[in-house]
Parts: sequence; structure tokens; C-alpha cells
Amino acid sequence: MEKKEENITVAVRIRPLNERELKSTAEIAWEKKNNNIVKEIKGTREFPFDRVYDPSTHTSQLFNDLASQVINKCMEGYNGCIFCYGQTGSGKTFTMHGAKKSPGIVPQAIEAIFSHIQQAVQKEFLIRCSYIEIYNESINDLLNTNSLNLQLAEDRRNGIKIVGVTEEVCTSPNQVQSLLLLGETHKNIASTSFNQRSSRAHSIFRVIVESKNSFGKIDLSVAALNLIDLAGSESANVHTSTASTTRTREMKYINRVGFI
Repeated sequence: MEKKEENITVAVRIRPLNERELKSTAEIAWEKKNNNIVKEIKGTREFPFDRVYDPSTHTSQLFNDLASQVINKCMEGYNGCIFCYGQTGSGKTFTMHGAKKSPGIVPQAIEAIFSHIQQAVQKEFLIRCSYIEIYNESINDLLNTNSLNLQLAEDRRNGIKIVGVTEEVCTSPNQVQSLLLLGETHKNIASTSFNQRSSRAHSIFRVIVESKNSFGKIDLSVAALNLIDLAGSESANVHTSTASTTRTREMKYINRVGFI
């Protein structure tokens, strides 16, 4: 029987202890048993995944193993989606956006897209980017603070779309990075018991890739790459008491929101 190729891959990344946890003599609860199984250190529970990564794994390896094929397919005209799910402080934003010395999946994806464009001499590309957040079931444009509570509409040709969302044409990785930095300044964040800057909304950086043949028959394709940084999913009681009402309302929507 021919082996079926899966289009969905699920991986787990075990993060190292942070400074606060080290000072409190906390211990890591899970370990990598092999490339596909994560195991409880002081228990018997274990769970299978497509891939398992230990605390020493660099984000670049995750990108090569998991994200690069999504990027390649998107450049060929297929929609793709990459996201991280987990509790506040579990390392979602670090994995997606990274740090100065350790770039995350998003900046690596941007570099890969433009590297692909430079090498594809037989095709012409147009790259458009948008950045939104879903906060308390409201879709807000992170590239335009005046565009709040945007509405969804269904287009027979292009499917579901966000009416009025800002889409910027980008011609270089630096231009895309500037949009990311602009959007980051507009995100809803709060301090929690886990970290000082916790995302209180789901954010979606969307790259629309249009391509056509440079020679011969015109073959036009349009694909969307959705790079999603989910807000932390946890009980409202982990937040500061002075903001309990706000945090409770946020958590209610974070834990039930759907995606575009």
C-alpha cells in the first residue's frame, strides 16, 4: 500500500527552566523519550507526536524540520499555516518571533520566502502582508490603529476575507520586518505570574504570495501563509488581582476563539 503523505504535523518543544523557576528550585516535568514520544519524568505517562524536541534544540532545527516545507508549498501556490499553542510562558512567542541572537520561525520564514524568489528565475512574485489580532472576539488591524472590530466576508473566488484590513506590498525582508515591529507596538499585552509581557490576543501575520510564469503560458497562483502567535491559554487566577476583571474577560474569549 502506498504511504499517505500527511498535510498536518504536530510537534512538542520542551522549554528549559527560566530564571524564576531556577531560583525556586523547580524541576522540568517532561523529557524526550525519542524523536516521537514525550515522557513524564516522575511518572508513567507518555504521549506520541510527529516530532519531539528537548530544551537544547535551536529554533533553526524546528524551522528546517517543520516550517520549511510549509514555506516551499506556499511558494508553489498552496495555503499554509504555522502556529504555537500552549500556556502563558511556555515559549510560544520565543518560538515564533525569537530573540536578537536566536531568530524565530517568522523571521526565518520571511528570509526563506525572499530567498526562494531570488532563485525562481522563471516566475514573477508579488508579496503582500497584513497583521491582525483577535482580541475579545474583535479583529483589530495591527498596522492601522484606527481599524478596529473589522468584519469578515465571504468571497466566492478568494474565500473568507477581512474587510478593510491593511495589506502592504513588500519587496524585501527588511520591509516585512518593519511591518512586524510596527504591529508589535500595537498588540494587547499584560503582566502575568508567568512573565512580564504576555500576549492577551491571538495575532496573525499573513503573507499573501502571488506568482505567475515569466515566460510561456500565464499560470497565476495565489496562496496565503498564516503565521500565528496564540495567546496563552490558562485560568484567569494566574493574573494580578488588580486586573482580575479584565483578565477574566480576556481568558473567556482566548479559550473559545476560532480562526480565519
